[in-house]
Amino acid sequence: MLTFTNMRQQGLKPDVVSYDTVIDGLCKAGRVDDAMSQFQQMAGRTADAKERYMSLVDSGMQFGRKREAMDLFAAISANGLVPNIATYKIVMANHIKEGLLEESDNLILAMEKSGCAPDSSMLNAIVRSLLLRDFVRAITLLLTCSRPRILIVVVMPWSNGPG
Repeated sequence: MLTFTNMRQQGLKPDVVSYDTVIDGLCKAGRVDDAMSQFQQMAGRTADAKERYMSLVDSGMQFGRKREAMDLFAAISANGLVPNIATYKIVMANHIKEGLLEESDNLILAMEKSGCAPDSSMLNAIVRSLLLRDFVRAITLLLTCSRPRILIVVVMPWSNGPG
């Protein structure tokens, strides 16, 4: 990147914040390959890595690079990190968009297991996504130990009539 080249020519070394800012900007601009290139240069630097991963997972999903996005999502845990709720929400939204309701339920279970339980914002986003896709009866909310848990069960889309 020209910015980093200019910084180095002036005797400055890009830090984690510099890389994260550039990666986030590239992701938002849809320049996934350039963002991945910068990400690879960051190998081993884990400070605030959750946000870096979130940007890459989000742009991968948004710009048709689902396999790469899911590989990055898996790499979060593989690198000893716990995905943040925003990253889980991105993956969950994609699962629901593709009708992968069983995977969505498994993701909720994985969240709980990792200690990152879904909050009301995420549950609302899930319900909203399901409603937008006519999965009106595809969701059952269970309360266990005063903690919200979501179990997604496919019955039938609302458009097929009430059951």
